Amino acid sequence: MTVAFALVDVFADRPLAGNPLAVVPDADRIDEAVLPRIAAEFNQSETTFVVAPTVAGADFRLRSFTPAGVEVYGAGHNALGVGVAALGADKRLPVAQVVETGAAA
Repeated sequence: MTVAFALVDVFADRPLAGNPLAVVPDADRIDEAVLPRIAAEFNQSETTFVVAPTVAGADFRLRSFTPAGVEVYGAGHNALGVGVAALGADKRLPVAQVVETGAAA
């Protein structure tokens, strides 16, 4: 399996500083059971997967896992990291985004 990813430093003005994060865009095709295994392989404080939303009105959903495979919730460092990764990939983000965080209910 080939998985696109980015390693970003959040809250930093230079590489190898700040709070590191692995970001996996377009992660809908990855099997649910594989998400925590990928996070373990990256071994970052969190690995965030960008998937389709399950809440009406959201543009995308973020699912974040620790290296131990625990899904964590939040909209801070992981949401900023996704934005940094998108800009680094020369993708343009709309001015306003509605982000759903966490696992599906």
